[in-house]
Amino acid sequence: MNAVLTGIEPQHNLAETDAVPSAALGRFQDDRVHAQHSSWFPGTILNFHGTWALVGQNFIRRPKLPQRIIAANIVLLNFMSIAKIEVLGKIVASGLVAVIRAENPDQAARIADACAAGGITALEITFTVPGAAGVIEHLAKKCSNEILLGAGTVLDPETARIAILAGAQFVVSPALNPETARLCNRYQVPYMPGAATIREVVEAMECGADIMKAFPGEILGPAFVKAVKGPLPQAQLMPTGGVSLENVADWIHAGSVAIGVGGNLTAGAKTGDFTSITRLARQFVEKVKEARAR
Repeated sequence: MNAVLTGIEPQHNLAETDAVPSAALGRFQDDRVHAQHSSWFPGTILNFHGTWALVGQNFIRRPKLPQRIIAANIVLLNFMSIAKIEVLGKIVASGLVAVIRAENPDQAARIADACAAGGITALEITFTVPGAAGVIEHLAKKCSNEILLGAGTVLDPETARIAILAGAQFVVSPALNPETARLCNRYQVPYMPGAATIREVVEAMECGADIMKAFPGEILGPAFVKAVKGPLPQAQLMPTGGVSLENVADWIHAGSVAIGVGGNLTAGAKTGDFTSITRLARQFVEKVKEARAR
């Protein structure tokens, strides 16, 4: 679901942080701006035309950039790097992250290649892979700009920094670590910690997490996402664990902004059947598209 927000030249002298009442949900119209967008963040498409644009609850002055379409989180644009916005936008636009666990670096790289060949554009190399940082660095040098590389199973800020220096564009953890969140925020790298309760989701958002990983998904189920989105519609959730071709639609319809797929996608690597990974990757990509179209 894409939405378009168009900023019009204001008739009033607005400050860059003037609050806009009730503008973040649905349609808002007065003598300054006509805007329509959804509450589905990050990933809402913002089309900056005029001097001012609306992000979240605030007007901001349009950056002096050529007209472009960028994906934005519900924060002030000048507080977030363009690179971070684009990474989040690509993850949400694709709706799918391949979670790669492997017995050795070569196997991890081959799984990554097979996933990319199947159309998956976001790859998470977990730090359970021996030499994970080297795998990320290797893939970062060979992959096109269309492929996003992330680091998974990141338990502490030291590992997060190693991953970022190797080329990781987003960081995923099985649980929230505030110091890891702080480091990722410092370098403007999206952080996605695991959360299994309302409290954990709220604490992750308070630490600046961009997307919360509903984990373990096989225990929580799609009903967890739907339940969280009731009191916390601003929470962006991505399940990992237990996601299969059979339940992709359930997760998407429950309100997930993306899904993380691991063993149900990459199991063929254990027998050297990387062709099956490419085939399954295509099927997962298609399932996400079909679920979003309904």
